[in-house]
Amino acid sequence: DLKTDLVEQTKRTMEQEVMGRLDSEAGKLSGNISGYINSAFRVPLGIASTLQSFIENNGETLNRDQVNQLVASTLSRHKDISSMYAQFEPNGFDNLDSEFANSGTVPLHTVPSTGSLEIYWIRTPDGKIELQQVEDAQEKWNPEVGEFGIREAEWYLCARDKSSPCLMEPYLYEISEGYSELMTSLGVPVIADGRFRGLVGVDINLPVFQAMIEGLQKDLYSGMSRITLLSEKGLIAGSSFYKE
Repeated sequence: DLKTDLVEQTKRTMEQEVMGRLDSEAGKLSGNISGYINSAFRVPLGIASTLQSFIENNGETLNRDQVNQLVASTLSRHKDISSMYAQFEPNGFDNLDSEFANSGTVPLHTVPSTGSLEIYWIRTPDGKIELQQVEDAQEKWNPEVGEFGIREAEWYLCARDKSSPCLMEPYLYEISEGYSELMTSLGVPVIADGRFRGLVGVDINLPVFQAMIEGLQKDLYSGMSRITLLSEKGLIAGSSFYKE
């Protein structure tokens, strides 16, 4: 009858309006997240480009201390990045690994046993930056596959294998004892003279995405909504409902 038809028509109209708004808001959120990631990618891209130029330049070049300071100062300026690193293949940077290996007092930016350049700066929970010494140069080649089907050293191996920038699946990382945060890694290969030399990467904490999601959730239908951000493999990168 006419009443039933009106109810069904009203229901369809409301569903279309709701789905239209959800599509629109999802598009905005996706755009904001993509913009944030692209902005974050510019940081390692800039450093990788600089290192490529100096490696290919047979004249003036950067030494290890200068590269270390470049990474440190870059991390210091970008407060939303939790760590930054520049790690290289054997003799991938300056062909001086043998001079540093087992040479007594080795700088924190160099692996004592192999002499390879492995710069790794982190931001501590109180906001300071700190240089960590990489003890094992082979960690970055670990092919072992974890529970989600991702290699342990995917953060390095992806850029090496593809010779292109890589965005990692989200993972839980223990920043300090008893304190962990969901993170992702952005890696950019250093390609010089047509050869993979190493990688420049950054880690970013995903709570920044969580804040975006919770802000949208509060605005969407007076908070009566649930929003979950999934990675390409279906892992949760942020959610207004699944917060643990």
